[in-house]
Amino acid sequence: MKTFFELINKVKNEVNPQNFLALMQTGNISKIPFPLFFENIQGLSSYLVYNGFKKQDKFILMMESSPSWLMVDLGCIQAGGVSVPMFANLSFDNMIYQFENCEAEFICIEDESTFNIIKKTEHKFKTIFTLKQF
Repeated sequence: MKTFFELINKVKNEVNPQNFLALMQTGNISKIPFPLFFENIQGLSSYLVYNGFKKQDKFILMMESSPSWLMVDLGCIQAGGVSVPMFANLSFDNMIYQFENCEAEFICIEDESTFNIIKKTEHKFKTIFTLKQF
């Protein structure tokens, strides 16, 4: 085996594809089948490259830990980028410092409140992604 994505393909062939990931939300378990997981990684990776994302570009993930976070992280890595995880509850000054020093032009955020905070930093991202519509 040579790469992480070769490992994912190996796992795809050896596990029950319907029980790949599970997420507990409000007492209910949501299962994420492998084909959907892999399709989301491939889709984001292709979208990033199509929109000018290049090898070694930095991509900030400012999201809660979740299967979605994992898919976004792996999509970034597959596109050749460097993922830069950040907590959404950073102090404003720390957020500005990290934005300025990591040189990221792409960011994925969770919600509108994070977007409103980012707007106040005046940092210019090439693309801001969100997983929730607002």
